[in-house]
Amino acid sequence: IDRFDFNNVRYTVVDSLTHEIIFHHKPASFRLDGFQLKKVKDQIFKVELIDEVFKINDIILDVANENYKLSINEVNLDTKTFDIQIKELKLKPVEGKLALADKFKYNNSILNFNIDLIHFYHFDIAKLIKNQGIFIDSILVVNGAFDFYKDKRKPFDEKLIKKLPSELLKDIKTPIFIDHI
Repeated sequence: IDRFDFNNVRYTVVDSLTHEIIFHHKPASFRLDGFQLKKVKDQIFKVELIDEVFKINDIILDVANENYKLSINEVNLDTKTFDIQIKELKLKPVEGKLALADKFKYNNSILNFNIDLIHFYHFDIAKLIKNQGIFIDSILVVNGAFDFYKDKRKPFDEKLIKKLPSELLKDIKTPIFIDHI
């Protein structure tokens, strides 16, 4: 076996207390290859990557109630150094910013961003999986362009008053260690 084909896969995150859907996307189909099954013992096999770099190409998801399209050109995971590269990360509204702003009752932000490269150096995936925290040596962000639009004619939603980033970091239970950004 050297390839898996997945058809009509759907990923949904549901809040277990309120039963509200937090995140979902339309069914997607994709192919995984670049690995092989190697026999260890009789009827026991292990999965090994053929290359040192595991790649995923052309990711496109509908997000935020299908108002936005998230696309990633390429994700690379180097299995030797545990570096992760995300190339051409884009979040764009599916329609014009004025048309999307008209859909909202309040003056919600319309986001549009494009980042050429995000490189996580030595991402400790084992600690993340074991829920011990997020440990990254450094993060490099190359050519980020961010655009925010708000229709100031609409009222402000008083329920959206948020904590400052420093307060949010204090509330996080998971330890985070990033040496350099």
